[in-house]
Amino acid sequence: MFADDVKMCVMYSENNSLDANLQLQVAIDKLVKYMSDWQLELSSKKTFALYLGRNNRKRSYFLTPDTVITKTDNVKDLGVHCDETICFNKHNQMVKRSKVIVDESHKRIVSR
Repeated sequence: MFADDVKMCVMYSENNSLDANLQLQVAIDKLVKYMSDWQLELSSKKTFALYLGRNNRKRSYFLTPDTVITKTDNVKDLGVHCDETICFNKHNQMVKRSKVIVDESHKRIVSR
């Protein structure tokens, strides 16, 4: 198992946001312990928190008491870029850019 294969999420309403956030931190703590027990490495440099929703308070989560999970507004997962609005604008831009590069390369090869 690789750390980038693990996703965690929590859904909550305004009334139970604190409880939901605590449950997510407990789940993170259990994952960190599991990985440590099995001598698996969890890279803090590759661990991100993507917050979805307009009213999300963006609470901090921790891998260790001293290691805060980095907050981000865009992630790339399995080659797909996704942002906090669950739009794929960046992904679409990357696909278009890749197509232009391939088209230009193809033109050069064909013109030889």
